[in-house]
Amino acid sequence: MTDTDGSNAKQLTTGAHANRGLAVSPNGRYIFFASDRGGRFNIWRVDADGRNLKQLTSGDYEVFPQCTRDSTWVVYQRGIVEPRLWKVPVEGGAAVQLTETRAVRPAISPNGELIAYHYLDPDMDKSQWSIGVVSIKGGARLKRFDLPPTVSDRVVRWSPDGGSVAFPNSLNGLSDLWVQPLNGSPPKQLTHLKAEQIQTFEWSPDGHRLALVRGVETRDVVLIETRGRQVGATRPLQ
Repeated sequence: MTDTDGSNAKQLTTGAHANRGLAVSPNGRYIFFASDRGGRFNIWRVDADGRNLKQLTSGDYEVFPQCTRDSTWVVYQRGIVEPRLWKVPVEGGAAVQLTETRAVRPAISPNGELIAYHYLDPDMDKSQWSIGVVSIKGGARLKRFDLPPTVSDRVVRWSPDGGSVAFPNSLNGLSDLWVQPLNGSPPKQLTHLKAEQIQTFEWSPDGHRLALVRGVETRDVVLIETRGRQVGATRPLQ
């Protein structure tokens, strides 16, 4: 945890294996995250001060938690090959399936009524990554928007007014945020950063600030010699 200016950093957990998503309950009481500390990824909860670590789910590959606006449910992705969205009470209990078709990395709307996500549709002639929207109560998909082919980091978030969903789009190798209005009009470019790749992002609760995780992937040429033969390859530098 840290102040918004980066000062007063404080470590909250030790050995929690926190990975694959993080969320804070709107009431500020809990932090939710995915962890493989039990051998596979499940959703875990910890108090905002880092105490009282608790496992909430026990399925297979449960990741990317998001807390509902009333701080009563945690929505998350279950599965990697045929992923679906599920929810579980923040205090623990039986999980409930929300989506009937593929859905990855949920995002809850500002009014708490809708969930946006992305997914790959294998039933199309040419598989297409798209944005889906479903009710917070679950059921059939309500809306669908195809993502541009230049989108590589597929993460969606709601605009502060709830009228659009935003996603990073990499034109000419550089990422900016674009917004897709729910009324179906064409997507519009929101930022003009002209630097690096946006890996994930989030608005502040009041909608006045936007936080970004950005990075650069650098590639180089590697020459490998095998039994007198030379094999060329490229690899990203870590």
